[in-house]
Amino acid sequence: MDSLQACFRSRVLAELGTEAFAKHGRPTLWSSPQRGGKAGSQRFDAFTLVELLVVIAIIGVLIALLLPAVQAARESARRSSCMNNMRQLGLAHMNYESTNNRLAPGNQWRASENNSAPGPRFTPNVVFLMSYLEEGPRFSQYDRALDWDDQPVPVLEALGSPMPTYQCPSDQGQRMTATTAGGGATSDQFDDAKGNYGVNWGSLFGFDQYDERLEIGAAADAPMSIVYSSATERESGPGSRRAPFSYNFGAKLSQITDGTSHTFLMLEMLQAPTAPGAVDRRGRIWNHLPGSYHVTAYLPPNGLTTPYPGQDKNVKGDRGTCADQPDLGLPCSPTTQERLMHMAARSRHAGGVVVSMCDASVHFVVDSIDHPTYQRLAVRDDGEPSRLP
Repeated sequence: MDSLQACFRSRVLAELGTEAFAKHGRPTLWSSPQRGGKAGSQRFDAFTLVELLVVIAIIGVLIALLLPAVQAARESARRSSCMNNMRQLGLAHMNYESTNNRLAPGNQWRASENNSAPGPRFTPNVVFLMSYLEEGPRFSQYDRALDWDDQPVPVLEALGSPMPTYQCPSDQGQRMTATTAGGGATSDQFDDAKGNYGVNWGSLFGFDQYDERLEIGAAADAPMSIVYSSATERESGPGSRRAPFSYNFGAKLSQITDGTSHTFLMLEMLQAPTAPGAVDRRGRIWNHLPGSYHVTAYLPPNGLTTPYPGQDKNVKGDRGTCADQPDLGLPCSPTTQERLMHMAARSRHAGGVVVSMCDASVHFVVDSIDHPTYQRLAVRDDGEPSRLP
């Protein structure tokens, strides 16, 4: 048996490999038949192991060089889509203004959280835009005589479905999931979808929308303007309603005296994921309360602290009903004082955020924008119209 196997091996080598080995010094594989050779004889040429490794290394280098370009192209496409969403929202605001001769209210609000109390029903800004975003049929049962969190069950269920126009593809969609036993206006138990675009709420805080340090001659370290604490002040104080949107207020275009092309309409924001054991309102377009979709220019875009010397250096990031998540680009100093709440414009785009102006134009604002200029663009009537760089 051994002699038969040896004979078979020698015959195979003679016909398939001996000639190639003699010519090339190595056995070869996978070639076409040698031209001019014996009938049935073949020569097999192939890569050596070293050559194969070199080819693989070259392919790896090419992929490494191309991958950043592919990722950049994808992010460019996502940013373009994000800007298109912002443009659609700007047009919806303009269509509302054309019909009602003023912008939609930033929210509807009343002093009492009692559902039976007189006054406006708790209503977020998005409700006023639904029919202009082709979302009317989905929310046809929305009852304006009820608070947003007391709506019929079909409406509350619809809140859990993201509105495509409010979703930036660069960010991950989030929901306000149940974390605490809430009720009434806080509605922390609701499962509502968040969004990435908030209205311009001025240059300072939730109640006081104007930072007096912007006035001509005010030093950079001048004391902060008075922060209002009463319901009357938030609607009639000198710093109230200085943005295009506020409590029970949407500006007429004639009231935007700095110019519609010099005043922010909406700014990009991030959808904060629910943190264990905490409530994070940021990105919550269905909640009328401050720090949900109310974006201010107190901090620079994607900012951590205010650039003003000596001002709130112990406060990091946004301030409001939120969870500190700096690893996700969502720093926060939690507070329950609504008058002090502020939320910065933030995005997943490299180097800045998408904004729209009160003429519905859309721009990309870099993180390094001059902060006083940025704050002035958030005020509609400070007499110092600023332009985007």
